[in-house]
Amino acid sequence: MFRSTRRAGKRTVTRRTVRKVPPSRLRAMFNEGRYYERAQAGLIIEQVAVDSHPSQTAANEPFCTRSQLVTYIDLAQGRTVAKVHQYLRTDGTLGASHLPDPKMIYQDGVIYELDESAYEFEE
Repeated sequence: MFRSTRRAGKRTVTRRTVRKVPPSRLRAMFNEGRYYERAQAGLIIEQVAVDSHPSQTAANEPFCTRSQLVTYIDLAQGRTVAKVHQYLRTDGTLGASHLPDPKMIYQDGVIYELDESAYEFEE
């Protein structure tokens, strides 16, 4: 993944490191970084990127539960630090595991992305 920037008429290209990690590792990083708790405390902004109304969720959620992809933006860093999927129920609670399911974390200059192929190996 590349990011292009311009400074004083010069263009520089910065290479970003992307690492694919299994779901269990991404969840551990999300929990250790306290992303959800920081969002609840207002230190991270939650921005809904996709909000859909699935006819029937794989998680057997109640009717009218929303399937959402949410971007977490850290106010102190001024950047996206995580992306999650969540089921938002009509009563405002989260469905499935009752926690957001991380899909990407940006930490220490590295983008950690979910390795979808690792699902078949986890229990």
